[in-house]
Amino acid sequence: MSIILPFRRIIPVSRPPVTPGSASYTTPGTYSLVIPEFNSLGLDVRGAGGGGQGAPGWVGFNGANSGGVGGNGGYSQVYLQQDSGLLNVVGYGGQGGQVGATGTYGTGQGGDQNITGGGSPGGSGGYLAGGDPTIYSSNGGYGGRATRNQPYGLVLPGMTLIIIVGAGGPPGANGTLNTPFPFYQVSANYGGAGAVYLSWS
Repeated sequence: MSIILPFRRIIPVSRPPVTPGSASYTTPGTYSLVIPEFNSLGLDVRGAGGGGQGAPGWVGFNGANSGGVGGNGGYSQVYLQQDSGLLNVVGYGGQGGQVGATGTYGTGQGGDQNITGGGSPGGSGGYLAGGDPTIYSSNGGYGGRATRNQPYGLVLPGMTLIIIVGAGGPPGANGTLNTPFPFYQVSANYGGAGAVYLSWS
């Protein structure tokens, strides 16, 4: 004997509508964001640049009187507060300008694309002017960058993102100026601050 069951229509669970939007974080610090309704969540995480090497104090700037090395740029990061293993995207900072060498570029981690040197720029090195030629110190390295497109699923609306924006590396100290007039020093610059850009649709 066969049994015929009555037809029952399965009604899918409806989700709230998605309102596309974006958020930008460009000031160093730590922030949080409750994830809104989304189908696709985009993350663009950029590490800070390293500071430039300080101006040399004399023409033999690779010697003991060279400018001080620049400070390293800070990392930028986005991770899921509930479970960082599901979502953790980092752009590492660039290295400060070194004696005789530009700072190493930062790398990216956790993205669909991880771009070495794709983040914020390094600071320019200082220089010793007034002579011929002008003597330049080294620039800081660019920060790294990581981008990711996160679909709805394991990561859900209502979860919380922790957002960290790295500070630019400080410039190195100038070497002691012991050359005669008309030499003068121009100080190095800070690296660019990191940034995090989010979008959802």
